[in-house]
Order: sequence, then C-alpha cells, then structure tokens
Amino acid sequence: MKPISKYITIEEFINQSGLKQETIYKNRNNIPGLKYIDGNYEILEGTRFPFNTRNNKIKNSEDRRYLILKAIGEFRYIDEEKLHISRREFEKMITQLKQARLISENGSHNHYGTNGYSLEMKAEELLSMKKKNAERMVTELIAQFLADVVKN
Repeated sequence: MKPISKYITIEEFINQSGLKQETIYKNRNNIPGLKYIDGNYEILEGTRFPFNTRNNKIKNSEDRRYLILKAIGEFRYIDEEKLHISRREFEKMITQLKQARLISENGSHNHYGTNGYSLEMKAEELLSMKKKNAERMVTELIAQFLADVVKN
C-alpha cells in the first residue's frame, strides 16, 4: 500500500481540478499550496484551484455563505479576499457553517481558505435548490444551531 504523501504530482492536480496544465501554469501565482520552482511543481495535498466569483453578486452575508458552499461543492477554494471581508469574518462564517453541519474538515494538508473543508449531504441538497431558497435555508440552519446552544 502506498503511504499518504503531503504532496501530490502535477498530474494528480490536473486530474483533480479538471484543468489543463497550461491553465494551472498561468495561474500558478494565485494558487495557495502550489509552488513552481525551476520548472518543477510542488503541490500541497488538498490544494484546489481558485473559485471564479466574477459572475456572482456579493452583497451580503447570505451571498458570502452561499459562495463558500458553492466553491467547496465545486472543489475550488475561496477565501476572505475573494469575498471582500476580513479574515476574522471569514473564519466566523466557516465556524457557523461547521456548526450548522453544512461543512466539515476533510483532513487536507492545505488549510488556506476553503481547501480544508468538504460539504456535508445537507449542503449538497441546499446547492440543488434555487439560490435564494438555499441562502434562506443556510441562515435558518445557523439560527437553529444558535437557538439550540442558548437552550442548552
């Protein structure tokens, strides 16, 4: 049995991302967990390609939480910079999504942004809904968790 490595090959990253090596090379400076030194790739296991936020309006916290889920669901990473919020606020949203059991840590070696998280079944179901309904349900699940904490 092959031991688990902290790093993956460029071929494994290409397979996981579904992208061409040229695309990865062009974006190499924007992929946390990927180093390109002297023609060689060093890629931390769990590294994901950046999520494209261009076609998504980001107006409020609901939009941001939804995009976090969407990025994780597409096996992409998103971070506070892409969401236009502070690191503290980003971490708070991640904590809320974990507490609502929508995401969980995946054991990845790359903890930058959302690289270290996977969706739970409930989140996958939410992402199949219309965006507004999904955003409302996420807010309700977080509120329910907080209400349960106050009760106990």
